[in-house]
Amino acid sequence: MPHYLFHFLAFSTACATVLITTPIVRQVGLTRGLVDQPGARKVHDQPMVRLGGVSIFIGSTLALIAVWKLGGFIDAQGQILNPQAEYEIWGVTIGGVALLLYWSG
Repeated sequence: MPHYLFHFLAFSTACATVLITTPIVRQVGLTRGLVDQPGARKVHDQPMVRLGGVSIFIGSTLALIAVWKLGGFIDAQGQILNPQAEYEIWGVTIGGVALLLYWSG
């Protein structure tokens, strides 16, 4: 598969995931009271859900997994990444999951 198709796959996966999960995350935030209330120093007139990054994180992570499963972890020359570079990618991703769970809990 040409490398530019991996970029398209990642973008499409992330975009579709964010579009699907945003209303779900919004509803969860409203139900659990995870909102920013309007006030004198605020711009908004109604409560705003404070979980906007969750949908983006889910979309980015699913896009990363999709590209990885299809063998799209390649370097600038089109060669498959060595295991050390792959471990670095997954280390950052696992760290992001840990932070997401810590901040949401």
